[in-house]
Amino acid sequence: MRRLVVQNHMQSRQRSIPNPPGALLFFLSAVAFAAVCALQAAPDARNEGPPNPPEPTDTVLPETELEKIPAEFTEVFGGSPGEIRYRVRNVRLNGGGRVARVTDNPKIQVSMDILHDCRQCGNAINQVIVGLAGEERAQLSVWNGKQRSGGELRTVNPGSRVACLAEDNRGPAEWVTVRFTIRVPKRAGVYYLRTRYAQDYRGNLYTEAARASGIEQPIYQDVLGWWKVDRPQGPDSTANIGAIIVKVPGDR
Repeated sequence: MRRLVVQNHMQSRQRSIPNPPGALLFFLSAVAFAAVCALQAAPDARNEGPPNPPEPTDTVLPETELEKIPAEFTEVFGGSPGEIRYRVRNVRLNGGGRVARVTDNPKIQVSMDILHDCRQCGNAINQVIVGLAGEERAQLSVWNGKQRSGGELRTVNPGSRVACLAEDNRGPAEWVTVRFTIRVPKRAGVYYLRTRYAQDYRGNLYTEAARASGIEQPIYQDVLGWWKVDRPQGPDSTANIGAIIVKVPGDR
């Protein structure tokens, strides 16, 4: 009789344990299913590549966002279709290409090739001047001469206050190389090197032949005022021949 009582007591305890409700079973199944999906979706850490690099903090425009800088620039002779004043090509900034990146040197060494071939210029003295976009004046005149570049090197207007060294080529125009220095601000930003023509009484000539002549050339100032003649804002982006990107250390 005692054994029977114990057995009945155990059966009573088993019957007293409630079965889990259907809602709870559904919830637990959903959680387990989501965990399995997450594990399957997670990439294998062993197969991952290097982590993404941090976003750049440099606010200076990348080269892909710069204004257009053509490999060859042409200054046309206005009002005469097909006629030109000069061409510029092979611009090299600090010995590189048309774009230079600097941090602490405001002086940029520039070399470029010029072909001046202005049949409409008559007997005028012509100049190629250069400077930075947005400046009030050009920084330098870098070529000075008659209609065509190359050929004979001579002093024009000798004995007068406007005497200067110039090229006076009586034959076909020739490409010549000029070298000079441009200054940029010590502020982070993009500075575009631009060019235009001038027809002042005198300008500088920075070819190798002119340097080798030993004739001293002061930096002529009047010609630099041509920067905004008939162009109130100065040369526009179509006159770009180079760009200097200045990144000041510590700037963000």
